[in-house]
Amino acid sequence: MISAYRRVHTVGCGLAVLALVAGCSTSEPSAKAEPEYGSAAQICQGLFDPEGAGALERVLDSTEFRLRDEAGDLDLRAVGKGLQGRYETGQGFGDLEGEMCRASGRPKGGRAPYAELWIAGDKKYVGGGEKDRGPGVIHGENRAHLWYNCGSPRVGSTDELPLQIRLTFRDKWDGKKGVDVRRPDYVAIMHSAALAIAKELGCQNNGGLPDRSEDLPESVPET
Repeated sequence: MISAYRRVHTVGCGLAVLALVAGCSTSEPSAKAEPEYGSAAQICQGLFDPEGAGALERVLDSTEFRLRDEAGDLDLRAVGKGLQGRYETGQGFGDLEGEMCRASGRPKGGRAPYAELWIAGDKKYVGGGEKDRGPGVIHGENRAHLWYNCGSPRVGSTDELPLQIRLTFRDKWDGKKGVDVRRPDYVAIMHSAALAIAKELGCQNNGGLPDRSEDLPESVPET
C-alpha cells in the first residue's frame, strides 16, 4: 500500500489508486509467459503408451511437446467420462467435438509441428456381420480413423447396442510425405489411445482391440 501511494504521488495523478490503474502508470507490460514443454506421454495424460508416444515423436519429428492447462487439454479420465455421458444421453458423434488431444512440438523455422487426435462415441446398433463389430481402420489423405465397439458394464452398453468409439488422427505437419509412409505411426498413435480408453471404460475383451497395433485389421481407404 505504501509503495502504491508513493508511485501515485510521484507521477502527479492524485492519491487514488484508481488513477494509477486508469493510465497514470508508465511501467512496461509483463512479458508473456513461455509455454512449458514435456514428453509425449505427458500430453493428454494416460492416452499414449510407449509405442504411441514413440510414433507421435516420429510423426512430428519432436521429443518435446507443449503442455497445456487442464482446461485446454484432455486426459484419459475426462475422455472416459465424456464417452460414457454420450452413450447415456444418446447424443451423436458430432456432439463430441470438444474431445480433442492436441500435440504440438517446439517451433521449427517459425512453424510448430502439430497434429490432432479427435475422439467421438455414440450408441450403435450392430448387425450380424463381422465388419459391424470391428475394430476397423480407415485411411484418407494425411489422416486415419480407427473405430471399435465397446460393451461395458460401467457404461451400460452391450454387444447388441454397444458404445461405438471412433478416433481420427490428423497430421497437420508432415502430411506431404503421404499417409502411405506415415500410416503405421498414425495407427500406432490411435491404437494406443483406443486401448487406453477401452481399459478405462472396462470394455469387454478391450473392444476387440489387439495388444499390438500391427495386429489390427488392414486399413482400407475412405469412400
